[in-house]
Amino acid sequence: MKRRSFNLLGLLLCVTVVCAGLVIAAVKGLVPCSLCYLERTLFIVLGVLFLLSQVTGNRIFNRICTAFILFFSAVGASFATWHVFLQEQGHTAQANCGASLQYLLKTLPLSEAISHFMASPQDCGIVDWKFLGLSMAGYALIAFAINFTIGFLALRAKD
Repeated sequence: MKRRSFNLLGLLLCVTVVCAGLVIAAVKGLVPCSLCYLERTLFIVLGVLFLLSQVTGNRIFNRICTAFILFFSAVGASFATWHVFLQEQGHTAQANCGASLQYLLKTLPLSEAISHFMASPQDCGIVDWKFLGLSMAGYALIAFAINFTIGFLALRAKD
């Protein structure tokens, strides 16, 4: 396969994951935790990087984008792994340990709200939704691993 095919595949995966998360949250009335927001943000960043690499013909720029894809996929996988771990621990891991992002943005300046949000995720140990025995965090972990693999294959593929 060519590099562009891998980039398109990665972009489609990122769009699918973000859209699925938004639809499931809307249909089920779920409020995402802070780790869910971080994971979604990383999927959006990965999607933009795959798109940039897809539309650009510059070989050096594509390699730089692919390096960032590998980095952000690994970061996302580490967040998702932590999220799955918290969910496996249940409520004892971090029960109600933080306020929602909406509340923090209303009450604190932006920089303080973001740092507080990152430092204390709200109850990420709760599993509100499962499909085939996996939570959204489990699927995010799989999707980050697939994105990492796609990025690695794109790095080795022909132009």
